[in-house]
Amino acid sequence: LCTEYENLFVAPANHSLELMGMNLERFWPRENISHNNTELAEQTFITYLDNYSDYIAKNFDTDVFGLTAGMDSRTMLAPLLAKNVNIEAFTLLRGGESNRQDMEGAKALAAKFGFSHTQINVSTAKSRLEGYFDPSRKVLRMNGGPHRLNAVYSNDAFFKHFKDNLSDNCSFTRGFGGEIIRGFYQKSGQQLKEATASKFAGLTGILGDSDLVKLYFQHFIDNLGYDKCFDADLFDIFYMEHRMSKWAANSLNETDITAHSIVGMSCRKLYEVNMGLPFEYRKSREVFKKSISHFCPELFDIEIC
Repeated sequence: LCTEYENLFVAPANHSLELMGMNLERFWPRENISHNNTELAEQTFITYLDNYSDYIAKNFDTDVFGLTAGMDSRTMLAPLLAKNVNIEAFTLLRGGESNRQDMEGAKALAAKFGFSHTQINVSTAKSRLEGYFDPSRKVLRMNGGPHRLNAVYSNDAFFKHFKDNLSDNCSFTRGFGGEIIRGFYQKSGQQLKEATASKFAGLTGILGDSDLVKLYFQHFIDNLGYDKCFDADLFDIFYMEHRMSKWAANSLNETDITAHSIVGMSCRKLYEVNMGLPFEYRKSREVFKKSISHFCPELFDIEIC
């Protein structure tokens, strides 16, 4: 798939690359995924979180945790608390009322459970300017390859704050991917059944009417097997492949120079069983609530934003 660099391409998730002909071939999903087995979805989520938190607890001294007051963050935090993992949490201050509420909720969670919490201010013009031109940002760009222009100051602040304060044996976790599982992007509940450049461009919300953007998404569609997705909602497939295997993967590269990094909810089985459920159940976030209750129900004592 095209990137912002000439003759540099990205092979997204769920496709294999045949090197001789340089052809992409879709290998997932492998069958229809629709079902009504909510118990299966809940148990799959709990098993995933159990294994993830075991890995962190056994291999790292500290988990640097990107904390918000929301559901996705809390779901990733719950098993870490259950297993007494040492948490070094932070929340980015970006400005705005919703972010202020997020910050207050994060502070309350840290106070209740007794782990360290830091506010990193990236809301000022100075922080944005320094974040773009600071020498540490050059290191991040060199490490990350195609980078996320809207987040340069955030990653720069993260790097500068933690690079000298942490041991070499720490990991970084954030709840990326949860929004896809709970159907955040399908707010209307209407399934997307046909992939078009205009529809995909509109989903990004950035220059959606641009002919250049549509050209790039047509390249995306022409090279990926969107006609081989069985009954999966193409909203889900698009965000899994476009957001998670490029945007989130770049985030992983950028933060790896500070701490070993994990893109929170990134597992085909986890996606499959949850994406296959009826939209209304996904929208209820019930599978997240059941997982939190399993590991640390006290997290519900603090209001969810």
